[in-house]
Amino acid sequence: MRSYVELFDLRTANVVANYTDENEAWAALRQAALEFGLEEIEGYGLSQVRDGHEMLIAMDDDLVQRVARELTPEMGVSESIL
Repeated sequence: MRSYVELFDLRTANVVANYTDENEAWAALRQAALEFGLEEIEGYGLSQVRDGHEMLIAMDDDLVQRVARELTPEMGVSESIL
């Protein structure tokens, strides 16, 4: 069974990146938010693809909020952006 996670741009419907699993995808999204701000990941969706079938994990505001909850001041993120 082939399974992977896709990050896609909701505006263009283009795949931005593929990840081996969901943990890798969330880690990449947290890193992008730390480097560029939460607004950098707005307008994206995350889905799991298993044997050609897609299942939505999170998108748009839900995706941003999930990443924001995992960021902490210890990571160098100010509370004002959360």
